Amino acid sequence: MMSLFLSPPLFLIISFLFSMLGMGGSQLYVPILYWLGMGFKHEAIPLGLLLNVATSSSATSTYLRHGLIRVRLAVPFAIVMIISAPVGAFLNFQVSTRVVIAVFALFTLAGQSLP
Repeated sequence: MMSLFLSPPLFLIISFLFSMLGMGGSQLYVPILYWLGMGFKHEAIPLGLLLNVATSSSATSTYLRHGLIRVRLAVPFAIVMIISAPVGAFLNFQVSTRVVIAVFALFTLAGQSLP
């Protein structure tokens, strides 16, 4: 668990790069936290989401200040996400860790195939 305390510099780099790319960082936070010994479903995913909120909120405020977000376009997406996110979190507890890891891996692979 000592390496957990050495990971903030790595997370700083991830946050910096992913903010520039419009991503929150959970795609890397979760596997790194799991590799550092955290439980996948009950520790790595919730902490990864919290770190994602911190990264995304900070970057979003900067993009808003610079007028780069069309709020009228973003609101419908935000509403759908606010409704669906708790459902996904609930379902996480209904399926096995193996299934969650498999779905995570599939999404990671699918994301790599994008142009």
